[in-house]
This record gives sequence, structure tokens and C-alpha cells, in this order.
Amino acid sequence: TTYRYWRYYKGQFITAEYISSAGSHRSTSSEHAWEWTADRNDQFTDADDVHVSYPELKDNWALLVAGSMEWRNYRFQADVFAMYHILKKAGYADDHIVLIMEDDLANSSDNKYDQGAVRTSETGPNLYAPEAIDYKLSSLQPSDIGDILQGKSSERLPQVIKAGPQDNILVFWSSHGSPGSLDFGGTEKMSYTQMKQILEQTPHRKMLMAVEACYSGGLGEACTGVPGVLFITAANPYETSHADHWSQKIGVYLSNGFTAGFQKAIESDPSISMNRLYYELARSTSGSHVKVYNIPKYGSIYSSGMGEYLNIK
Repeated sequence: TTYRYWRYYKGQFITAEYISSAGSHRSTSSEHAWEWTADRNDQFTDADDVHVSYPELKDNWALLVAGSMEWRNYRFQADVFAMYHILKKAGYADDHIVLIMEDDLANSSDNKYDQGAVRTSETGPNLYAPEAIDYKLSSLQPSDIGDILQGKSSERLPQVIKAGPQDNILVFWSSHGSPGSLDFGGTEKMSYTQMKQILEQTPHRKMLMAVEACYSGGLGEACTGVPGVLFITAANPYETSHADHWSQKIGVYLSNGFTAGFQKAIESDPSISMNRLYYELARSTSGSHVKVYNIPKYGSIYSSGMGEYLNIK
């Protein structure tokens, strides 16, 4: 018997694999198919059900960063706006969200058919919320992320995250990436080494860092060992991640595949466990391999979930 493994993608049925129990020349064996899947997806075991003690949760904070600017990179800022609205629905106050992006889309001359709007799909709502933007990307340096995360406010950086040892921090970073660094405006980069140093010095109870960028698994590898921080990345350290939701009307991608899946999963089930979230993303993200890092220093991904970050009691 021959089986066809398919996925519905962009209005089409895409055949990903033929599997045969009879060894058809048109297909792989079921054993090879299993090995193919295992090679690409993380497999969690009882060893990953580790226990780490944490103090009682007091408060939640969030840092949202669109690290790439300009019209051609529309999707990164659009995805960050979508994340902002999800957090607002979850009860976050604006003073508990630091939002960084260039804000060069809604009123751009390139936005000929949708002035004043930013969307992640052509039929979706207008997500543009200029009042929510705390800093333009071009006004910051990568080192400023450390001051913002560590609560070091100043005249130049008035809005910061004031988390303590009983507070969770959700970091969502959306940008281009290259081996060893994340884009920070096109001319600057946030190196993985610098990010690790920042996270090690950031007060927190737990921290989740979701990263939409090419080669983003390298950040998870570089930051392994930082206590209380879990990394979910759009790609492994050796591959690109992929855009999604092309708009023929305005000529750009409106969203990224990993982010679209991440946001859909946490909106559908705000209390989703981390292991279920991973499997949802591994199945829905096309073209790259979603990865999870630093479980031993974070704790069980079975009993912990997004509810801790989305104010689900």
C-alpha cells in the first residue's frame, strides 16, 4: 500500500512524501520516512521533563522588536504589530510592553493602495498602532536593548522593562538574520554573543524568546545555559526561514510562516503547553525547521506553557 503525505499550502495540495509498506520504487519505506521526520524535528523524552523551581509569578512584561526596516521588509513590522495586539487582548498594559520598529510602512509612498494601514493579510484588520511604538529602530543601538531589558531608564530611554525576580518577560524578535547575528536596522547587528551577555544580566523569573529570523537557531545554541530562558526559533542554525502571505496588491510579503503559526497557535489556545506549541509549529512551518533550546535550564516544557505569559491563571 502506498500513502501520500500532503499539506494544504497557499491554495494547493503539496505532496511532501510518498510512503510505501511494499517498497514501491515511487516512494520511501516507512522506516526511511520516520528517519526523515526524526532528523528534522526535535523529539522530546522523559529527560526533557525536568523540574526547575521558580518563585510565584508576580507580573508579565514584553519586548517586541522589528529589527528590519524599509518597505521590502514589510512583514517584520506587520508581525510585531500583530503580536502587540495579541498581548493587549491578554491584558498587558502599554507600560508593560516595549515596542521597537522603524514605523516606515503605513504612510509610505509605496503604500499606494492601503494608506495608513499595516496588515498581515489582505483581508485582515488594520493593525497599525503608532501610539504603541516606544522607539524607532534607527534611534537605537544594539547595546540599548540591554538597558531596556534591564530597566535602566534615562532621558533617552524613558520606557524600559522593570522586571524583577518574580516577573516573566516575553521577547519577540522579528528580522533578517545571518550566522552569528540578528539584523538591527540594516547597518547594525545584534550579535549572539552580545545577546547572551544581555540576557544573563536581565532580571527575570522566566523568559521566553521567540525569534523569527534566518539562522535563528544559532542564537539558541549560543545562549544555552542562561537560567530561566527558553528559545523557540523559526529555523535551525544552518538554514533560512521563510516569508508567507504574499500580497499581489501591494507587492510585498505581509507575514512570516513561523510567526503566522506561532500567533495562530497562541490565539487558539492561550494556555498551550510549550511542547504542544513546538509540535504545532513544526507541522505548520514550511521551508525551515523550528527548534527549541535550553530546556534543562528552563524546566518542563510539558507542564509549562504560554498561559504564564498571557495572563492565564
